[in-house]
Amino acid sequence: MKSPPLLDGREQRRGYDSLYLKEMQIGQEGSATPKKTHLSEDDPLCALNELAKIISDVPMNVHWDSTTFGREAQIPLYLHHQDVRELALGREEINITLIQLWMMYMFDVSNKKGFNDVYGFIDPSMTHERNKFDDIQTYITTCFGMGKEIYFLPYILGCH
Repeated sequence: MKSPPLLDGREQRRGYDSLYLKEMQIGQEGSATPKKTHLSEDDPLCALNELAKIISDVPMNVHWDSTTFGREAQIPLYLHHQDVRELALGREEINITLIQLWMMYMFDVSNKKGFNDVYGFIDPSMTHERNKFDDIQTYITTCFGMGKEIYFLPYILGCH
């Protein structure tokens, strides 16, 4: 069995910057053509603030690999101004959109390190309490059936 990819803090931060901040593919909601946006690679907080300004009027449609969460789906992921501000300030709980964005980053890191057949990611929006229990159970069972290692992390509202 392969070990999980180990990244030191600098590689992890720079990887995140390069993948999601430096050249984030964005498209405004309703826009057909995404464009690449170049943000600061050396200062993540500055990049987040710059990103918040870019999407202050209209949410950003983040284009992502539809197989990230083990299912072929073309579900749009919209990043809102408030999401980015909350992340930059570090005072609010991280919402599902930001968790999905982080998981997409980890999916890409895992694939680039050659672990695409080892690790699986569960979409937090699919296991949300608003969904039917049977649908959640079917989704999780399908994810485990893929034969990949899956780690659950608790998300407890009000405890972060």
